[in-house]
Amino acid sequence: MQIEEDVARLTVENRSSMLQDLDRGRRTEINEINGVVVDLGGGKYGVKCEVNETLLRLVEAIEGANF
Repeated sequence: MQIEEDVARLTVENRSSMLQDLDRGRRTEINEINGVVVDLGGGKYGVKCEVNETLLRLVEAIEGANF
């Protein structure tokens, strides 16, 4: 648990690249990351990736509100 706490303390000021994209009104790389997982999981491998799909749809909705 100590390692996780150390990382959290050291990175508390960091802002993810996707959050920076949203702040700047840019499209994110969500489709290239979670979209591929959802497509491969559901299509090629027959595995539901419900959390990835939810994250994908939420970020797409935020992007849609910005454009």
